[in-house]
Amino acid sequence: MTGITIQSYGNESVWVDFGVYVADNSIDGKGASYRISDISILVMEKDESHIIVKMKDFITSNNWTLSWQLDPDKPSYLVVDSVNGVAPTSQMDLLRKLEALRG
Repeated sequence: MTGITIQSYGNESVWVDFGVYVADNSIDGKGASYRISDISILVMEKDESHIIVKMKDFITSNNWTLSWQLDPDKPSYLVVDSVNGVAPTSQMDLLRKLEALRG
């Protein structure tokens, strides 16, 4: 399975490859480029089961529920395989990697 990969380009943008989630109706395409400034909110759920990412762009608002590993009980969570080529090792590590994108 190939989940989401996120790669930053300079301090301005990130490329998100949606991997196997392309078939998901909430995903617009195979990949997308976003301005880093459009990452508006990162929220770690209280039980640390997932991270909510709210992105704002000029076309639509996207909310993604991300996790660092597959949870069979939560198939709607999008699994992030890597951020800038490095696989997250926990939810907190994923949150820190996403936060680091914002500088």
